[in-house]
Amino acid sequence: MSARLSERGRLSAQREHARKEALTGLGTFAALVVDANPALIATGELREYGSPSEAVTGLYERWLTAREPLMLLWVSHPSPEVRDLAFSVQAQLELVLRRTAKALERQAELPGASYNKVLVDMTALGQSLSPRALGAREPRMTSG
Repeated sequence: MSARLSERGRLSAQREHARKEALTGLGTFAALVVDANPALIATGELREYGSPSEAVTGLYERWLTAREPLMLLWVSHPSPEVRDLAFSVQAQLELVLRRTAKALERQAELPGASYNKVLVDMTALGQSLSPRALGAREPRMTSG
């Protein structure tokens, strides 16, 4: 019985570590998503880049690295919902960056709706990875 409890504790600790790693990766990706707002790019608000086209290039380079934790979730998470969201969010952001680049070239409409979908799906992914709803209390252990 003690060995089974010990194994259960070890597995629980491994799952918690993996969850925290996934949330850390998602946090890095979220910072990229905030910067990849097409309106911020087009107006030159991202001061670390010299121009809107340099911003798209720089953000795309960041996307290449920031997507890796999401791809790991896509191939390894037990939940189909998490796998689908992880793949979808990173792919959607790449599409937003490409559409933003084209809109800047052609002075066309920015992909605002596509960007908003990234935000919604990224939030859903974060909530799916959270151990419980915000404000929920942990269950108390009772001895019986």
